[in-house]
Amino acid sequence: MGAVYYASCDFASLQGFEQFIEPYFRDTEFDGARVLARLEDVVETLESSSPPYDGPAARKLLVARDLRRLADVLRGSAPLADPADSMPRNHERFESSFRRYGLSFSSPALHIVETFPAPYDTMDWTATSPDAADEREYGIEAGNYFKEKHLVPVGSDILLAHEMTHAIIGQVNPDLLGRGLEEGIAVVVGELLIGSSVFGPDVVYQYARHHWFDQRATQINRLYADYARMAAAIYHRCGIDALIELIRQGREKIKEAEQATLAGLAPSGLPTGRWDEEFGALVDRVCLQTVRDLTVSPLTQWVATFAQVGRSSSDVAELAGVTPEDAQKSLKELQEEIFVIVTGDDRIDYSDAGFITGTQSLRYLV
Repeated sequence: MGAVYYASCDFASLQGFEQFIEPYFRDTEFDGARVLARLEDVVETLESSSPPYDGPAARKLLVARDLRRLADVLRGSAPLADPADSMPRNHERFESSFRRYGLSFSSPALHIVETFPAPYDTMDWTATSPDAADEREYGIEAGNYFKEKHLVPVGSDILLAHEMTHAIIGQVNPDLLGRGLEEGIAVVVGELLIGSSVFGPDVVYQYARHHWFDQRATQINRLYADYARMAAAIYHRCGIDALIELIRQGREKIKEAEQATLAGLAPSGLPTGRWDEEFGALVDRVCLQTVRDLTVSPLTQWVATFAQVGRSSSDVAELAGVTPEDAQKSLKELQEEIFVIVTGDDRIDYSDAGFITGTQSLRYLV
């Protein structure tokens, strides 16, 4: 799954994709050569169906295409180390990056555990960052805790930068609730700014795309993307210096900024300065330019490539290898659900499907 962050895949839900392929890889060891060999076998299996393709067959073909992209990553030189080895190294790198922005803090300890300490031991979270208030109330050592069974190459490392942001903020006033704009700052500063200093903007973008724009995400996870936009607005207005100052002053100041922003006002008392072109482009791509809801069924995603002006549903059916009835249903979905084509008299009169699919903006729901 770490290869996902080095590829550009078409699935709309990382959770759904992982659930779909997990049975095929359940007994495969964490070894690049063995994973690649197994992956090639799975692709062959998924591509074994013949036309006419229905919905389940289209899903298998699209998953196989994405797995081919992951295979290309595995054949390359992407650093897909065991997170238990890479995370301590990157913890030091991230800490140095935070300090280069003028932040002073006690180094948050990194813990990789089977279960979280009580009272969080029943939570099936991926990570948590108890602070001094938890240490006082429950006797938990403050720091960043990651559940071992959820570790993923690259993804867990980028999440570490997010969680370190919480740990640093929590050292100022830990008795306040860490949520809201703080999560947005942990995305924009932790993941996009600090994370990209190690992994680069393209990898961090894929992480954000798959985690904050997952079509199966819960409401609480979708709020991360909303609050990332709020943090992005502060960056555009005031620059990196303002976000760093919010981290420095802690939760009371962050909540003051959130309240002002929710009321349609500009946060007050923040410094301005330090805009960066590459970082700003990444912030815009994640927070402003990625469209969550260009998502369709697998069959419609498969058909969309063939939805060109002048073609009838029978033309599309023949080219896509689907039945005329399924072609009509998919064209209807493209028109009525996401409005990228217009049809009349069984003919496509207008179509933006070409550039929408060409930019890999149209995703399929696994």
